[in-house]
Amino acid sequence: MLKNFGILFGFEWKKIMLRKSTWITFAALAIFLLFLDAAPYFGTIYRDGEPAETRAQSILTDRENGKKLSGRSIDDTLLAEMKAEYQKAADLGQEDLYFHEGFRQYKTVYQAIRQFSRESGFEPLALDEEGLYRARDAYLHRLYDEFGLSDTERTFWEEKDKKTEKPFVYQYARGVEYLVSRDGAYFPYLLASFFIAVCVGIIFSEEHVRRTDQLVLCSRFGRREVYFARMAAGCALSVCATVLLAAISVAVNFLIYGADGFSSMAALYIPYWPDTVTMGRLLWRMFGLLLASSVVTSVFAMLLSEVMRSSIGTMSVVIALLFLARLIPIPMNMRFLSQMWSYLPINFLKEGVYDLRMVFGRLTTWQFAPVLYLFATVVFLLIGKRAYCRYQVSGR
Repeated sequence: MLKNFGILFGFEWKKIMLRKSTWITFAALAIFLLFLDAAPYFGTIYRDGEPAETRAQSILTDRENGKKLSGRSIDDTLLAEMKAEYQKAADLGQEDLYFHEGFRQYKTVYQAIRQFSRESGFEPLALDEEGLYRARDAYLHRLYDEFGLSDTERTFWEEKDKKTEKPFVYQYARGVEYLVSRDGAYFPYLLASFFIAVCVGIIFSEEHVRRTDQLVLCSRFGRREVYFARMAAGCALSVCATVLLAAISVAVNFLIYGADGFSSMAALYIPYWPDTVTMGRLLWRMFGLLLASSVVTSVFAMLLSEVMRSSIGTMSVVIALLFLARLIPIPMNMRFLSQMWSYLPINFLKEGVYDLRMVFGRLTTWQFAPVLYLFATVVFLLIGKRAYCRYQVSGR
């Protein structure tokens, strides 16, 4: 049985890989992602209308300064040093301030603490150690209110945050930070979805268009084996494309910003996620969710391909759903609809992944999403199998 499945899988895989459209589509998407990630590295920064340094030099300077500060606690000592250097440059204009040595020395630390302090209404340089972490607590409690968390959920996250060691220890982690941010997995998945719509959505519709759908009735292995072999080949292709696109993003960001900071605390760089997890572990979680999203999307596309019997229709529906998911916002006060909408892969990898609302009062987004995607994948597989097998029986 496994040997038969392997033969069918190999045939379906070969059929997909021999299409020129598969290679052309992937190459175009890979080049676009490469350009998107590498774009910040190119260009020139001007001072008083004259070229001062390249963006590559600026990134390298920030990287070196960040590494020098790695391992230091963000406490009164470090804050006082940063404040003293910034006060020396207080009278400088924006352009001159950017090139001030003291400003650039502490720039990466300043950027790390700026988000939650400013969101709480405070300027980072006006805070001491106690005020800084109080501002972070205020920021988190404002998020709890925005998400409309229940008392049980608030208690859960507050207990999580209590386990976070303070003061925070700074570590330079710019490369990893981007990859676990709201864009790090979003763009690879978005481009992988376009690839799935174009190259995977044709797998089942092709035989209907070419009127070869009845040939499988006289095949040795039958409809069921052919169906699962095609599904497996489509999922394998989607996973390979997603892995390669993610690898491009990882390679580019690590080459530009460095691969430092895997052991740094995520709470410093992802302040809207009050957890003790490290950046490295967060990156692996994100990568796993990216692959799960790719699989469920590919199975859904192949289901549409069989039901609609049109590659153009499948591509149109998949791409339309991607845009609709991003364009239609659902207010958080409509909790059930808003929460379910956030679990759509394109929304989940952009924003839903850091949603503090829990499911059944027990499961976080990281825990529930894989279960949901596995369940959806099985449902799509069963519906597709029924549609495929019944159509072959009642076809022309």
